[in-house]
Amino acid sequence: MARSPAGEPVLTRVVRVLDAFEQDGPALTVSQIARRADLPVATAHRLVSELVEMGPLERDSDRLRKAMATASGCRRRPP
Repeated sequence: MARSPAGEPVLTRVVRVLDAFEQDGPALTVSQIARRADLPVATAHRLVSELVEMGPLERDSDRLRKAMATASGCRRRPP
């Protein structure tokens, strides 16, 4: 299982999740995202869930893809 370096900033992990997607590439499962981002599946799942909620990723059944760009890039603001 891939492990993130201790103390790695969460923003770095988020960028790696988003970078896992190829432009015009296929939708990915959480396991594929974790592998491409070199993250544990549990970490990828947590980050993906938050990115879906905030808007940069869209879920279609068990697969995910980058959302269409919006002016703010997010649907809601964090608390």
